[in-house]
This record gives sequence, C-alpha cells and structure tokens, in this order.
Amino acid sequence: GADYGLGQTYSMNGFDPEWEFGSGLSYANVRYHKLNVSPTDEGFSVSITVQNDSTRRVRENVLLFVSDEYATITPCVKRLKRFESVVIEAHGERTIEFSVSRKDLMFVDETGTWKFEPGSFRVSVGNLSSLIWVETKNGLDIEQPSN
Repeated sequence: GADYGLGQTYSMNGFDPEWEFGSGLSYANVRYHKLNVSPTDEGFSVSITVQNDSTRRVRENVLLFVSDEYATITPCVKRLKRFESVVIEAHGERTIEFSVSRKDLMFVDETGTWKFEPGSFRVSVGNLSSLIWVETKNGLDIEQPSN
C-alpha cells in the first residue's frame, strides 16, 4: 500500500463498495423511462424522461455513463460523460437531453496518444441502458481533447 504522509498504509486490496458510483439513495420515488439514443453527425444524442411519483418536489442528479464494449486496450468499465441536476415537481416529469461527441469517446492508448476507435458503446442513464454503434466520420481525424 501507499503511505500518504499519515503514518499509515492504504491499499485498494479488497475494495468492494456496497453500491456503485451514482446509485445514491433517495426518499423520493423517481423512475427513468423512454431512453432514446440516436446517432448524430458528431456522435450521438440521448434523451431520457425522469418521473417523480412522490408527493413532494425532488432534486434528481441525472447521470449519463458510457462504456466501450471493446477497445484495443482494456476499456474503463463505466465513464461518467454528462450529468444534469434537475428539480421535478410532485407527480411531474422532465425530459433531459444530452449530446455526446466522438471526442468524448476517446481514450489514451499505450503510447500516450488520444485515440478514437469506432465500435459499440453502451449508454446508461439510471437503470436503463442502450447500445449504439459509432463510426468514424468520413475518415476524418478527431481533434485531441485539450487539457
């Protein structure tokens, strides 16, 4: 393990969280439905309807994760790419829209270079997920993300 100057060693061995990131608990009864993922010229768009079945107004953090189904290096299991915090009135619903570009799907390869690989990506919002195939756009190089 590593010593962070605290006189103790820390290790990730045996790290086994009870809930994964983004699965926060709430007193409200919020449901996700109507997940729609559509290709665009730049990548894809996502819309999701979030419904509050509670008798009180609620603030919900809507998190959009993307997973690369296959990459030449082991891909991250789940990457947070977009989020929005919305207030939904009692018994109300909101439709949230996100836009994800190919640049958002890039990763750093073994040479330290940013790279995009066309392929199948899983988009997850709440308890819903969908697969989308993202191609390269006319063989055009994708600009590297800035720091």
